[in-house]
Order: sequence, then C-alpha cells, then structure tokens
Amino acid sequence: MKRFAIISILFLFGCSFQSGAAQEISLARGSDLLKHGSYKEAIQVFSSLLEKNSKDAAAAEGLIRAQFETGDYANAERRARDFLNSQPD
Repeated sequence: MKRFAIISILFLFGCSFQSGAAQEISLARGSDLLKHGSYKEAIQVFSSLLEKNSKDAAAAEGLIRAQFETGDYANAERRARDFLNSQPD
C-alpha cells in the first residue's frame, strides 16, 4: 500500500512539472510567432494557453499584442480591460 501511495505522489508531481514545461514551450512558441509576424498562429497559441489558465499574464499580453497587430483593436482593448480588472495587482 505504501508503494502505491509513493508512486501516486510521484506521478502527480511528474504531471505538474511536465505541464509547467509545456506551458513555457508554448509561450516561447507564441513569442516566436509574434516576432516573425505570424499573428494568426500566435493568437491560436495564446488563446489555447489562456483556456488552460486564464490568469497567465504572459499569454494574455501575447494575445493582446497579436490582436493589436492584426488590427483587431476592439477585442485587444476588451481583453486588456478584462484581464486588468481580474488582476487588480
């Protein structure tokens, strides 16, 4: 029974570490897409990240920048306002 508990704990910690690494990789990919002018693809990456964690400031910033660059000013402004209102700090 102890082995099962230890294995379960290790599995849970392993999953959380992997998801954090995947988040960082996705943020880096979105940033690269922004740098190279692939705004529509960047919007998809950052939107996906925000679906998983709506409080991710880096993903929100990336999405707002990408929307701004595509001329989607209304959605960029709305998203920025919503994010700032949900994060008073």
